Amino acid sequence: MNTRQRRQGVFCALLSAVIFGTMPLAASVFYERGGNADSLVFYRNFLALPFLFLLMRREGCAPLGAKRLLSLALLAFFNTVTPLLLFNSYSSIPTGMATTLHFSYPIFVLLGAALFCGERITSLKALCVGLCTLGVALFYSPGQSVALIGMIIAFVSGITYAAYVVYLDKSGLKGLPPFQMVFWTCLFASAFAGSYSLWQGRMRASFSLPVWGLLAGFAVMVSVISLVLFQLGVKKIGPSQASVFSTFEPLASILWGVTLLGERFTLRTGLGVGAILAAVLLLALKGDAEKSPAQESSAR
Repeated sequence: MNTRQRRQGVFCALLSAVIFGTMPLAASVFYERGGNADSLVFYRNFLALPFLFLLMRREGCAPLGAKRLLSLALLAFFNTVTPLLLFNSYSSIPTGMATTLHFSYPIFVLLGAALFCGERITSLKALCVGLCTLGVALFYSPGQSVALIGMIIAFVSGITYAAYVVYLDKSGLKGLPPFQMVFWTCLFASAFAGSYSLWQGRMRASFSLPVWGLLAGFAVMVSVISLVLFQLGVKKIGPSQASVFSTFEPLASILWGVTLLGERFTLRTGLGVGAILAAVLLLALKGDAEKSPAQESSAR
């Protein structure tokens, strides 16, 4: 790997993380203009479909059978529940905290692999679980019931995302061409999120032109461009190193939250963020997260 290739790979991985880190900012703007989390999940997937379809056609993908489509539908279910939980948590706790709690998902991936796949938990993995637990404990202050609910929602989003990652790894779907998998996942997720929003009476469609532009830009940036950038990063510097740079995502969320949304960032919160990110980085640097980030980046 030459220096230029490494710089390009690092740039792509970092830019992908920064784009993902802007999700809370875009969500906050959307909520202020009459939107909600349910509608945002639907539009994020639905508006990206035309671009993903063109990219899938360029890959020259073979048609999928009913069994594969059923597996993709289950994968999309996790991909629907996860952002619904995460985006809803933004209204209860600071967006940077929510993203960091969600980013604890690699811990749940290794726990899921240990519980359901018989993989051994090493001393390093046990240390990472302990650091993650410490980080979560530092986030909570007694008496903040609303904040506790938001923390639980964001934390559960990490669990459902871990379920997505484990299922993707064990189902054989990760062997599909990337854009084919993303297209079908987004298509099914659109159906799930749209049906749920209509059933709950929470679907919103009366927006001004600038808000529709925000939604379209959000869908393309998060579901298309970030995916392309991360795949380029993986190609140039490898999945393990790319996963390390993806930890910049919660840092970017915290930065936007503090500077643009006026969110508080205390020493206690900083220690909690540091503990969780230390656990994730340890896993990534030791290669335990090497399988998942390259594959799961498609559905974030």
